[in-house]
Amino acid sequence: GPRGTLAAVGIPPRDEAELPLTMRSAFGGERRLMGVGMGSTNLMVDVPRLIHLYEQGRLKLDELVTQTYPLEGINDGIAAMMDGRALRNVLVY
Repeated sequence: GPRGTLAAVGIPPRDEAELPLTMRSAFGGERRLMGVGMGSTNLMVDVPRLIHLYEQGRLKLDELVTQTYPLEGINDGIAAMMDGRALRNVLVY
């Protein structure tokens, strides 16, 4: 919108260091451009709240896990991620 905020979310690949924007599209009409680091999280407040939502079944995290690996399988998990075979791996101690 004319007074909206453009928030850059996520971590881009290393080779993508540029974001092509025109001044008018990014800032015309009093717009703001900002980066979002960890979603501006307040860990002391947000983590307990997220745990509570997970325990209630309202935050679906298990469905997001592609594969679990034991700690000694960390290299397999990294390889699967780098090859595009997995999106979200979890290490189990």
